[in-house]
Amino acid sequence: MFAPRTLVGSLLAVFLAASPAAAQNPAPQDTTSDLPRVFLDCQAHGCDDDFLRTELTWLNFVRDRTLALVHILATSQGTGGGGTELTVAFIGVGAMSAKVDTIVAFSNQSDTFDERRQLVKRIISQGMLRFVANTP
Repeated sequence: MFAPRTLVGSLLAVFLAASPAAAQNPAPQDTTSDLPRVFLDCQAHGCDDDFLRTELTWLNFVRDRTLALVHILATSQGTGGGGTELTVAFIGVGAMSAKVDTIVAFSNQSDTFDERRQLVKRIISQGMLRFVANTP
């Protein structure tokens, strides 16, 4: 009869000891809710959605355009010298609708795919600065 009480008492002691510790540790926060929400519509040569989502961790890429604060539209066309003209439009939505920017850049014919996707990343980073300048 003595063994079951000891087991129950031990389990009760472990449970009570664990409860205050669990109450002191706050639940993990969802940090993506604080990041600027962007919808990426990238049809340009050099677009790599997975690369951009991995590299630009300070942006929250959403799949529904209506949830975004900024719509990023990237297009490209060939130049006469064999290179590529990249045009990226930043279109504010909702509270940001007064902000609209466009950045145009060029890549050489000899640029690798990685160099082009790095260019796209740099343009998106620079273009988003205006939209996030006064945000936490």
